[in-house]
Amino acid sequence: MQVNKTFKFLFNNIYNNGKFTKLVVAKTKIKSLNEYYKKNFEKYTEYSDFLIDLGSLKGELDKSKSALAEFEKQFERKMALQPAILNECFVAQTLANKLELENFIDADEKQENIPTQLFEALIKAKGGELEAALPRYIYFSNKKGIVLLQYGDSSSIDAVFVKDGYRVRLEIKEEKAKLGEYDLNYDESGKLLPTPNITDNHSEYIAFINKFNEETDIFSYIGRNYKIGDQLDDNLLNKIVSSVFDLKKIDLYILQKGNTVFAVPTNYLLSCVDVSESEIRTAGRNSYAVFTPNRLKQLINELGGTIENNIVTLPYVNANATKGRGKDTVTRYKINSLFLVKIENITIYENKVSFNLDKVKQNKATISIHLYATINKNSLADAFAEINY
Repeated sequence: MQVNKTFKFLFNNIYNNGKFTKLVVAKTKIKSLNEYYKKNFEKYTEYSDFLIDLGSLKGELDKSKSALAEFEKQFERKMALQPAILNECFVAQTLANKLELENFIDADEKQENIPTQLFEALIKAKGGELEAALPRYIYFSNKKGIVLLQYGDSSSIDAVFVKDGYRVRLEIKEEKAKLGEYDLNYDESGKLLPTPNITDNHSEYIAFINKFNEETDIFSYIGRNYKIGDQLDDNLLNKIVSSVFDLKKIDLYILQKGNTVFAVPTNYLLSCVDVSESEIRTAGRNSYAVFTPNRLKQLINELGGTIENNIVTLPYVNANATKGRGKDTVTRYKINSLFLVKIENITIYENKVSFNLDKVKQNKATISIHLYATINKNSLADAFAEINY
């Protein structure tokens, strides 16, 4: 492992001679903040009222400058919080506190919000790659000349640490997380089809796709997830981690175990995680225009529905009205786990639901490696020894 003095400085600070860093706010409190936001952000018009009713949790929110900023910005936009963003904010604040970064800037991904002198220092990199995106939040120290950049776009790295012109790219993972999640297509027979992204960038997953197709199909497996953890050997896992590194150039993973934060170099990641829950999900989170129209029509018929002049009519099932991600309001009606219609596109009357056939969306399947963090003190001690050799 090749390391520069900036990487060594950061790892050693977080490792802290094996006395791992405590998260600035307990993860149960972070969960409570997420739940409060989800259930209440659409009920208030004034942010001050929204905060007052937060009660004692307001003191926890105040412990992270970026979490506080994220709460307000998303409230003013009337939007749900991004998945895991609050956790990333509290981890970033934990690192900032550990590194004694006394200054904070809400850059909001805009260059004009970043002081010229600081911006010039960030783009003059001696090591690592410059980011395509601008940071959402910046923690820095005038005295020490070090900077922690927090990003917010799911396609970007989570954070970048900068010292002496060198940068260390960080990926923040919750205790239960995923090493990427990728869409999978499937055909009218329910057999999985690798997307161009899988074929071009993640070909190591094709073996799992082939095995799934040999054993079953999406329509036979509805409502269940196909486990692949027992098929993952060390050689294959190393290829998967390497492909993620090639795409995202992650230098250091910031993992959590309980209320503890610890750093793991990319080449030591697999010794600090359990991957047994890795799986193919038959219905992922992302929906698209219907790509198996025959199966949809067959399903409508099986459910006792009709299609006349392109209008679908089905018996209404109250349990199929589903809340949006990060919201406490219903946003879609699920025909089953694979097909759905946005709530604004349905009509409910006399225990029937109707909608235009063209308004139906379909979920793709996904494949992902699940990471469950484990503190492997021996492995981390080995990493420390190698970094400080």
